Amino acid sequence: MLSSNCESLWVKMKTNSSKFIYLGVIYRHPNQQFDDFEKDLNSLSTNFNNNEYIIIGDFNNDLLKSTSDNKEGRYYQNLESHGFKPFNH
Repeated sequence: MLSSNCESLWVKMKTNSSKFIYLGVIYRHPNQQFDDFEKDLNSLSTNFNNNEYIIIGDFNNDLLKSTSDNKEGRYYQNLESHGFKPFNH
């Protein structure tokens, strides 16, 4: 589901309503080009059609540095545009 630039593990679970929920765990190495990672995330939305998906992991991106004109900000806006709610802990 993602390019070989990321490490990921996916589980596909069927719900009672015959839909699927995809659970993905992703690790992005800090040296991976961020633009490649963004393209991978964008491609996820086309792969899952009307199913739900949950993505967790270590993306090595500091959302506290997020502004509208930097890579962190673009990443945050990309997540929100696909209905994701980022969680930093």
